[in-house]
Amino acid sequence: MKHKKISLFILFAIICSQTLLSQENKEINFFDKKHEISISGMNIFDNDKEKIYYYPFYRIGPSPWINWHYPYYSYIINIDNRLYGLAYKYHISKHALRLNFYFNNSFDKETHPNNDYPGTSDITKYNISRYRIGFGYEINKNFVRTGMFIGIDFYYDFGKEFSKSETVRKDRYYNDPEDNNNYIEVKVNHKASDTDNKNSYGITPLIGVKYFLTPYLSFSTEARFIIENYSSNEEHWYFNDHPDYGSDQTVISENKGSLLKIATVGTFSVNIHF
Repeated sequence: MKHKKISLFILFAIICSQTLLSQENKEINFFDKKHEISISGMNIFDNDKEKIYYYPFYRIGPSPWINWHYPYYSYIINIDNRLYGLAYKYHISKHALRLNFYFNNSFDKETHPNNDYPGTSDITKYNISRYRIGFGYEINKNFVRTGMFIGIDFYYDFGKEFSKSETVRKDRYYNDPEDNNNYIEVKVNHKASDTDNKNSYGITPLIGVKYFLTPYLSFSTEARFIIENYSSNEEHWYFNDHPDYGSDQTVISENKGSLLKIATVGTFSVNIHF
């Protein structure tokens, strides 16, 4: 899905360049337009980030083996950190006011063969949504077709991650708690879900470069330094129906913090000027 979004984004850029290229004249001031609307991709060259969720382990076995545990069961989701959206700039001489909105909504379903029960599969579903709004200011330095700019954005970011996983495993059921050889294997269903709501806000000093193909069309990219405060609320639910060690529990955790990060190619944009 992420590759399809990037391909559509590049295709749009090519179509725009071919459509507007014919409007160029020999002697043109490329920087006399006041309005600039952009279709932008943020973090488009980032790799997906893997996030691992663990089913809680539980003690199982007769009393002489009380320290023996079953291993963790886990599942992995891939978090797409890319954002796509629209931006607007209002140019005043060599200055500009900035406004932008980005979003991403990705969902997927993954299946993996179940080694305990051939012919069945482990299933993981997830949905990730993220929205970001920002405003800021920039100063421009122009050279015929090429422009350089520095500026700063202030932003607010809201995201939600939801995942759900189901698996079936063979576990031991002991008929006699004092006899570690007296057990049978039983079929145990494991289910888990995780919901993570995250809010963040911050500032991003930035530097960028812009190149005009025509007086009405340009491409630009920005590198950003991110200074961010964030808070998240995560709710993890786990269930299994083992005859002795069944579980149905919810764990809620809250996290707060801050981060500093350099985004070398933070944003790539196709810009229309008028």
